[in-house]
Amino acid sequence: MYKYSVVIPHYNSADLLRRMLASIPERDDIQIIVADDGSNIENVNILKTLTHKNLEILFLEHVNAGNTRNKGLERSTGEYFITLDADDKLAPEAFDVFDKYTGSEEIDCLYFLMKVFNSDGTESNIKILGNESVKAYLKNANPDTEILIRFRNMNPVNKLVRMSFIRENNIKFESNGVNDDTLYTYHIGLKVKHFKVIPEVLYYVIGNSTSITRLKRDINREFEFYLSRQKQNGFYRKLGLKQFIRPDILYVPYMLLKHGPLGAIKFFRLLWQRRDERTKARRAYLCLFE
Repeated sequence: MYKYSVVIPHYNSADLLRRMLASIPERDDIQIIVADDGSNIENVNILKTLTHKNLEILFLEHVNAGNTRNKGLERSTGEYFITLDADDKLAPEAFDVFDKYTGSEEIDCLYFLMKVFNSDGTESNIKILGNESVKAYLKNANPDTEILIRFRNMNPVNKLVRMSFIRENNIKFESNGVNDDTLYTYHIGLKVKHFKVIPEVLYYVIGNSTSITRLKRDINREFEFYLSRQKQNGFYRKLGLKQFIRPDILYVPYMLLKHGPLGAIKFFRLLWQRRDERTKARRAYLCLFE
């Protein structure tokens, strides 16, 4: 049995994946599953040449990152689970730190810090919400910062989770192509009782202009992200965390800035035409409370 299962979703970034794999130590107790989301033949051919101890590559039809993470999670057999992004890398001491904390006490979720780098290797000043949540809790652990850890730390890559906790609570990733990891992180935050937040920086986010999350959005794509935000709004409303709800009025300046007046009109027309989807989205995460 493995102690750790590592799942890495991949789509057309095999050269960057090499860097991530190189940052994972070759140990008998680490299972690595690369779940490929229907990459092109060039990248598939590269994947077939990759070698690493206990590496398994799943070749899947193209769906989305949430589907690939779930497929990898289904095949994971380790005591602890972590999912990583193919275009980033782990700190050299990451698994030594994991060993330290998982060996001393029973922890269902271990939260840790990340550091952001530009593609040229220089450190970036970009702030990640999940990282800021960890920093706030480390600075002053109290009920308010615990809320940030649980429900504003929406990065799946900065948490090591006990597999039995995942199975017992049927925790999975959403599979819709937009913010697929939000459901996973919310579910953990809602259910976890035994967690630890540590000050070590164990994950390096590397700037990548071709990342799918950084590609320019058209109006239909903007609407998909809007629906994702409505799911979050419904979740926060259920918890009574109104301070995290994003009102529709804030989309006016955003759409004007990103898409101009004509684009903004198209967006709000689409919002009106598909308002039933908005209502449904606001109820989407309420199943977590059942």
